[in-house]
Amino acid sequence: MYILFYNPISRSGNGEQSLNEVIELLDTDDYEAINVLEVEDFQTLVDSKSVDDVFVVIGGDGTISKFINLIPIIPQKIMIYAGGTGNDFMRNFEGDLIEYDDSVDKPVVQTDELTKVCNGFGTGIDTMVLKFYNEAKTKSKLSYFYNTLKSFLLYKPITVEVSIDGEKKTFNKVYLVSVSNGKYFGGGMMIAPDAKVDDGMLDVVIVHDISRFNLFRIFPKIYSGKHIEYKKYVYYKQGKNIEITQKESRNFSTDGELGRKVYNNFKVSV
Repeated sequence: MYILFYNPISRSGNGEQSLNEVIELLDTDDYEAINVLEVEDFQTLVDSKSVDDVFVVIGGDGTISKFINLIPIIPQKIMIYAGGTGNDFMRNFEGDLIEYDDSVDKPVVQTDELTKVCNGFGTGIDTMVLKFYNEAKTKSKLSYFYNTLKSFLLYKPITVEVSIDGEKKTFNKVYLVSVSNGKYFGGGMMIAPDAKVDDGMLDVVIVHDISRFNLFRIFPKIYSGKHIEYKKYVYYKQGKNIEITQKESRNFSTDGELGRKVYNNFKVSV
């Protein structure tokens, strides 16, 4: 049996549409649909299912992230369907429905708790973009782009110290620190063009010491990954253990979801 886990608020409130697409794609009546928002105890639910069942996780990065954090051990086969708004993690694979590959990196973000991520972590201007986007009445790529430009005007950059595998560097006037497992974030922006989800590495991108004018000028390049060519303003390096210390506490995001608290120190590792 297929166990279809779906999030009705994914895809800008059209999660049930994604569910119907999967049902049509699988072309079978042998399934059970489960709303992830209504499950109180995921582990008990998993244990109640046959090991021969196939779990299909339907949603975007946020839904996938919730799934991997709530269920520590899953003996069943897992498949993932790109049923979110941005689907940035799934952009690293071919097709909308894939079988989960256990070789995929499993990054962890450490604050006062541990959070597993599938796609990436960020702190800086991207969290302001998410805040504005979450508050927007209309959710679309155009809305995301608009709120990105709005954030460029309002965000106040700060000094940040970043350690990558023990090598420390201090950056001034930092607008963004992104630690990526996959290539994309923000609904198709190629933030880390060299990233591979199964290479055991994290890709760190730091935008720093840049004027707002140049930030606006360079920003469109992020969709093709060519922003990293501006090495004066964009620092790009791979590593396994990343520590970020900010001059003041700021919010953060994991897999496109805002954190619940603000911190000035983060650790991200594979």
